Amino acid sequence: DLRPATKTNRLWASNPHVGMVGAITPGELLGLMASRELTNGFANRFLVYWAERTKMLAFPRATPADDVDALAERVLEVLNFCNASRLVDRDAMQMKFTEKARTLYSKLYHSELNDNKAGDRVTALIERRAPMLLRLAMIFALTDLSTDIDVQHINAARAWIKYSVDSIKFIFASAEEEQAVAE
Repeated sequence: DLRPATKTNRLWASNPHVGMVGAITPGELLGLMASRELTNGFANRFLVYWAERTKMLAFPRATPADDVDALAERVLEVLNFCNASRLVDRDAMQMKFTEKARTLYSKLYHSELNDNKAGDRVTALIERRAPMLLRLAMIFALTDLSTDIDVQHINAARAWIKYSVDSIKFIFASAEEEQAVAE
C-alpha cells in the first residue's frame, strides 16, 4: 500500500498499480539519469520507444466522437471480461499458454529474449525482455477476450519488445556518439 507519512489529510492507495508515460529526448535522459540507474535494474523496468513527429499541424483534427465512444465501449468490454470490478477481492484470472505458444515462447526465451551481445549498458537496459513480453502477450490475449495466450499474442508482444530493444539501441548509441563528439 502507498501510505505517505503525513499527519493530516492522510491519503493512501491500497493494492496500487502504477503506470507511467513520458516523453524525453535522448540527451535529457542521459543527462538526468545517473549511470548507475541505467544499469542497476531501475531503467529496465520501463519499455522505451523511439517516436518522431511525422508532420506539424497547428490545428490537428479532433478524433471523431464515434471513434472515442467505440474505444471506450471496447475497453469496458475487456474490463468486464477480466472481472475488473472484483479487484478489491484480489481475485485472479488464470492465464495459460496454448501448446504452440508455449513452444514459441520457450524458443524465444532461449534465444533473442536472453541475447546479451548488445554491450553492457544496452544489455542492462533490455534485461527484462522476457517478463515484459509475457505481460504484453497476456494483455493482448485479454483484449481478445481470452485467457489463452496464443501464438498471435506472443508474436504481437514480440514485435513491441523488438521495437523497444531497437529504440534503446538507437537512443543509447546515438547519445553515446553525441557525447563522444562533444568531448
